[in-house]
Amino acid sequence: MARLWVLLAVLAAAPRARADEGREGGAAARAEALRRRAARSYDLQDYARALEDLRRAYRLDPKPEFLYAIGQAERMSGDCPRAVRSYEAFLRARPPEADAARARRHIAACRVDGPPASPPPASPTTAPPEAVQAPAPRPAPSAPADEAEARSPWPGRLLLGGGLAVAAAGAVAFAVGRTRITEANEASDYRTFSERLDAAHGGEILQIAGVAGLTVGGALAGAGLAYSLWPASFHAVFRF
Repeated sequence: MARLWVLLAVLAAAPRARADEGREGGAAARAEALRRRAARSYDLQDYARALEDLRRAYRLDPKPEFLYAIGQAERMSGDCPRAVRSYEAFLRARPPEADAARARRHIAACRVDGPPASPPPASPTTAPPEAVQAPAPRPAPSAPADEAEARSPWPGRLLLGGGLAVAAAGAVAFAVGRTRITEANEASDYRTFSERLDAAHGGEILQIAGVAGLTVGGALAGAGLAYSLWPASFHAVFRF
């Protein structure tokens, strides 16, 4: 008789367990649908709608990654105090160290710099200022023919042109690298963040190469300008 009662209790509890599992699965599916809709709103910079969907998703399925995504949307919308609280809640869930480090970096940025600045409005193109003509130099004593040939303007022009080209390439590399890093930092969830992580690592390398290009190009352009303006002094210093 005791066995019969145990069997009846198990049979009565089984439908209830299956119903609980069904409710949990349905909540997770609704949370995922809300996450996808929030990601689209985030890409359109509609942070208020993204926040509404992310908070509803977290109530349905309280995963730590939703807290990180909520912090991102709050930070981008300019609400740094709430973003800091969301990042701290995310850290209390003990995420992997790489993700925790990014959350701490966003907290520090919010406390020091405030919310990220909105992109400035495009300004009309203005014409460059007119160049001021320098007074004509006094005529210098004529140099021997071989010295005049040695002071050809072409070395200065080549140095100046090559330096500007290297500096321009460095500036482009730095800008591309910064864009990749910014896109990874502004990811709304882990999936998007992991997809952009490799590009962010490449962006760091591009930034280093860009700084090197700007430095080397600036030095070459400066040497070419000095050669063009003061060829005699340049030859006296470098002896060529």
